[in-house]
Amino acid sequence: MADRTRIFKAGGAVVPYHFATDVQGHRRFHWFHLPQHLRWFARQCRLNGWIMGIAQDFSAMPLLRAWDGVTVRVVHGELMSIAIAELEPNILVPEHQHVNEQLGVVIEGSAEFRSGGETVKLGVGGTYRFLANVPHEVQVGENGAVFVECFSPSREDWKSIPTAENTGVRWPPAK
Repeated sequence: MADRTRIFKAGGAVVPYHFATDVQGHRRFHWFHLPQHLRWFARQCRLNGWIMGIAQDFSAMPLLRAWDGVTVRVVHGELMSIAIAELEPNILVPEHQHVNEQLGVVIEGSAEFRSGGETVKLGVGGTYRFLANVPHEVQVGENGAVFVECFSPSREDWKSIPTAENTGVRWPPAK
């Protein structure tokens, strides 16, 4: 690997940080090369979604408890959020609404979606859309479910929800 040093600006301080380039030329950033007083700041940025580079692995993200029986891992952008939602078997996500338009795809399991008098049951590969401020609810099937969901604008309310105990995740599958 070829080593390179760049400059990192935080809190008015300019400090060098380390990039390592792998064989394919992809840059890898090493937080441990930051001075101790900036490691806390860098970790908080990563965990709280304050700042994100161009890539991050969902499996490395903290689990957040969105509802009873529903955990999410989320990436916040300036104008949208994307999340992996894991839902326990047979739970009901009660009717709710939010200012965000919501698009999703079922990647594991099944669920019944209700909104505006319409009910549809979806399995793997099924997609759904809820417009902003439209009430909707979800009844999860007997095997639970995993959804990939996009929200616009970004889910600011999810930046302050509590973390959940990590008892293992369903998706992505272990390598």
